[in-house]
Amino acid sequence: MQFTFMHPTSIRPTSMRSMSRQSNSRPTFIQHTMLTLVALPLLSACAHGGAAYQPIVDGPMDATYTADLNDCRHVAERRDYANSDVRTSAAIGAGLGGLVGLVDNNGDDLGGFLGGALIGGLIGGADGAFDTRSDRKNIVMNCMAGRGHRVVG
Repeated sequence: MQFTFMHPTSIRPTSMRSMSRQSNSRPTFIQHTMLTLVALPLLSACAHGGAAYQPIVDGPMDATYTADLNDCRHVAERRDYANSDVRTSAAIGAGLGGLVGLVDNNGDDLGGFLGGALIGGLIGGADGAFDTRSDRKNIVMNCMAGRGHRVVG
């Protein structure tokens, strides 16, 4: 049993079946695809994120520091955003999102599954990409510390 709010002071119980007939504004597969096309450029904007980190050091920021920072940034860029962790997160997100989409549609059609999988894959992939960004930042910090710079943040 679910409740539909008609007015802030009145509540009327409705069944899930009647509620699903009332709501025809569910996103379609085309809308999910459009969301993907908008989200992908935003995710790709993080391509150099993390590797471009400027660590805070306790010491001189001379030519040696600059050369070491550039070298460490190149090392950090080896941690690719299309790594296995990101792909795994995207796959898990797609699987869970597909199941949620299928359950949300009461198992009625493939569109709910595909839409949920698409959104779940994007969320999972974005989470994995954010983790990669943190990995890259840590690589720069550890590399600089390994080269003798006193990194404090």
